[in-house]
Amino acid sequence: MKQYFICYDCGRVAVDDDGCCVHCGADCTTTDGGTPLPGSHPEIQGGEAVTPEEIYDNIISPSILRSGKCCEKHGLSMVAVVEYGKDDRGVTTTIAPEASYAMYLTDLAVRSRGNVDTLIMALCKHARKHGHSSIMLKQLGIPIDPAKEVKP
Repeated sequence: MKQYFICYDCGRVAVDDDGCCVHCGADCTTTDGGTPLPGSHPEIQGGEAVTPEEIYDNIISPSILRSGKCCEKHGLSMVAVVEYGKDDRGVTTTIAPEASYAMYLTDLAVRSRGNVDTLIMALCKHARKHGHSSIMLKQLGIPIDPAKEVKP
């Protein structure tokens, strides 16, 4: 049975018997050359273009998930975003307890999905709970030190 691969180099299905991409010649049998498609996929014809979502689902997502689990295991923070379509993204996030404010900002930006109002509201909420050093947030009336906030 032929093994089908998505070529990392050209993103097309490679079906050559020796595992090389029939389009660009890349060796798709190595871990950095391509990834086998799940199952035998006999319906895929050699050279059929693979969609960006299929590339994400079959190549990128499993790799990012492994990286995320490794980061989590070792107390590292990671925010990974892959946009495979105008409104389609894959997000993998792990934030360590002692993560920097920059990681929280990155995570908030990703979760806002391009909506500035959502991002600003999330920033305000985070700042009210954890404090901040922002002139703009102070102008919005958010205390720099939440412990010193005057409650009505």
